[in-house]
Amino acid sequence: MHPFSMRRGVVALACTATLALFATAARAEVVNGYHILLQINGNPTVNVHGGGPNAAVHDAGTRNEGGVAADFSVDADRFTAARMSLSGSGSATGRVQATSTFGFHLVPPAGANVKGGNIVLHVVLDGSTTGSADLHLATSVRTDVSTGSGSGVINDAGTHRVEFDVPVSIPVFIDDLTKLGARINMNLIAQATLSGGAAASATATPNTRVAGFRVLNSAGVQVPGFTMVTDGGNIPELTAGPPSGGTKVVAVEFYHDAFKHYFVSTDPGEIAKLDNGTFKGWKRTGQSFNVYSAAAPGQAPVCRFFTVAFPPTSSHFYAPRGLGCEGTLTNTNWQYEGDVFFVPLPDGAGNCPAGSIPVYRLYNQGQGGAPNHRFTTSEATRQEMLAKGFLAEGAGIGVGFCSPQ
Repeated sequence: MHPFSMRRGVVALACTATLALFATAARAEVVNGYHILLQINGNPTVNVHGGGPNAAVHDAGTRNEGGVAADFSVDADRFTAARMSLSGSGSATGRVQATSTFGFHLVPPAGANVKGGNIVLHVVLDGSTTGSADLHLATSVRTDVSTGSGSGVINDAGTHRVEFDVPVSIPVFIDDLTKLGARINMNLIAQATLSGGAAASATATPNTRVAGFRVLNSAGVQVPGFTMVTDGGNIPELTAGPPSGGTKVVAVEFYHDAFKHYFVSTDPGEIAKLDNGTFKGWKRTGQSFNVYSAAAPGQAPVCRFFTVAFPPTSSHFYAPRGLGCEGTLTNTNWQYEGDVFFVPLPDGAGNCPAGSIPVYRLYNQGQGGAPNHRFTTSEATRQEMLAKGFLAEGAGIGVGFCSPQ
């Protein structure tokens, strides 16, 4: 097992549960819940809720009766997703509720003074509606001494994404932010009504989540360099960045000769430990590429995954949202560790936008008994890996994402 892997623990609970204050001295947790309610021609047809300890929430089903076809699903695990779709000649109402609550703590940069300032979460509601249907997301954050909340709604066919901020104050008497206990609660409702044969549907995708955070001082100015640590992975820090698209950082590549595995990282602390031997066996290959450290228009978040499903070797994998992340999220062999950087995406033919170059994705096809991927901007390296039996993956000839120049 790689020593720099992250752990994810999940506790499921009905969505009506009362939440206690979170103490960072205890292990972080994720509490998920759901409720599906369906009435067809005035009769209760589905009314289920729940979850289970140490498991992500997932439920789905269909009902066909009384001239009504219903299709519904729900997911929650530090994000929320839900679908309720109704069609037919009868009448029906449907509602799906998903909740995810998780603790976090902040790791501040040296010398940071944000007493009297704010922690600001940036939240995304991603989805679509048709007919008489709507999506509603309410998000709150609670610390030991303060609370904040915000919400977003999608209720017309022309809207597919709503973003909002949720601020919570930092008390003036807090000297150590790492000891400030805090929880985030996401409560998503997808509801639809079928009347007179007019179909209706509400679908929220797994992109509905806390997309990032900022920490502001008492003057309202962002103090960069914070890390938000939650069970299941970090939430990225958002920065304004230059108008050209954001702050570029370097993804450094390492190789482990015993594992025959490649790994890239943009995390300065992780890179330092790889360099100094804290994580034994890793050496720089001399290759690297640029990525963005924060979200901006035209950039996709890149998901990081970790697996221990192929002992004795473990592995990491990177895939952007819209080009591999969503499929991996459903694979129980891989643990989601968060959205770790941001990149432009290629088109279907593998062409990158102006100002960026291809990052080729190559898969070892399980050589050595465990999956591993190599990411490179070098055409020569791409050809070398293909000759060694690696498989090209991604758009076009195998472009996993694009690197800004």
